[in-house]
Amino acid sequence: MGGGDLKLGVFLGLVFGFPYSLMVLMLSFLLGALFGIALILIGKKKFGQTMPFGPFLSLAGVITIFWGAEILSWYLSFGGR
Repeated sequence: MGGGDLKLGVFLGLVFGFPYSLMVLMLSFLLGALFGIALILIGKKKFGQTMPFGPFLSLAGVITIFWGAEILSWYLSFGGR
């Protein structure tokens, strides 16, 4: 993560607040990992190469805007009885 990613992450955290800012962060890491693994498997990237993180933060923010409440209620349903 570079300085721009940090600034974007702080901005998204201020916009979304708790707990949605945590959701944005978790989703961005998940999306980045899945995309990175896919690129390694198809041979476009090698393990250890860098990839921009900002697009994944942005995509996670958009996903949270549209489906954040549904994702949060689904996630929290695992803890209840």
